[in-house]
Amino acid sequence: MSCERNGTSRVGVWKWNGPAEPRCNVVSCPPLLPPANGAMTYDSIDSIPLYVMLCQSGFDIPVVGLSFTGRLSCQDSGKWYPLDKFPDCIRPMWGDMVLLTELIYQGNCADEKTKNAIKEAVLKYLSRIKDDIDRSICPGRNCRVDNINVVCGSNQKRRSTVYIQRLAKRQTTYARVTFDIATLFDLSKTSSQEAFNISLPLLTAISDRLAKDVENGSLDINGFTLERGAYQTSNNTHLKCPLHYKRDGYKCSD
Repeated sequence: MSCERNGTSRVGVWKWNGPAEPRCNVVSCPPLLPPANGAMTYDSIDSIPLYVMLCQSGFDIPVVGLSFTGRLSCQDSGKWYPLDKFPDCIRPMWGDMVLLTELIYQGNCADEKTKNAIKEAVLKYLSRIKDDIDRSICPGRNCRVDNINVVCGSNQKRRSTVYIQRLAKRQTTYARVTFDIATLFDLSKTSSQEAFNISLPLLTAISDRLAKDVENGSLDINGFTLERGAYQTSNNTHLKCPLHYKRDGYKCSD
C-alpha cells in the first residue's frame, strides 16, 4: 500500500493494492481437551498459542513419535502440531535389567533336532537351580534366565566373540546358546542409580553361579564339549522392555 496526496487537503491517504483494505486474519485451532489422568496448561510463544500436558503422579506421557514432547502449538494452518490432540497419560511399565550370556558347545550341531535337544538340556538345568537362586541370591527380586536361543554354526558371517573366531579358524562346529539373565528394574521406590546398584550384583551373582556349574560339569551334554572360556557374559547390562513397549529413559512406555 502507498500514501497518496489528497487533492482537497494537506493530509495524505493510504491506497490499497486492491479494492479492499488488507486485514490480519485471526488464526484459531480447534479446542483441546486435557489428557485422561492428567491436565494441560496454556502459554504462548510470539503470540502463538501453546498448550503443555501434565500427568498425575504415577502416570507418564507416552512415547508418540519423535516430534511430540508433551506440547501442542497452533499453526498458521489452524491445526495443532505435532498432533491434533493430547494422548492420554499412561502408567509406566518397568523393564528388566539384563545381562547377555552365551555358552558354546563344541560338537556336531547341524539340524533342528539337535538344537532342540541342547535347548531342552539347558532349560532342564535352569529349572533345577531356579528355587535355589530365588532363595540364596534373589529373594523377592524376580530374577530369572530366559530368552534362550540355540544357533548351530561353523561358518557364520557374524562372529561376536574371540572364542568363536578361534573355533572358526580351527574349523570346529559348535552350538551357540544365548540367554538373558534378568531382574526387574523397578524405580517405584528408588532412583535409577540405586536400582542399578541393587540389580547389577544380583545379575553378577547368578552369572558366577552359572560359571561354576559349567566348570563342574552341570551343563555337560553327551556328544558335546565345554572348554574353558565356553561360558561368557557381556561387559555391560542393558534395559529390556516388554513386547510392544518402547524404552523411555529407564522406563518402558506404550
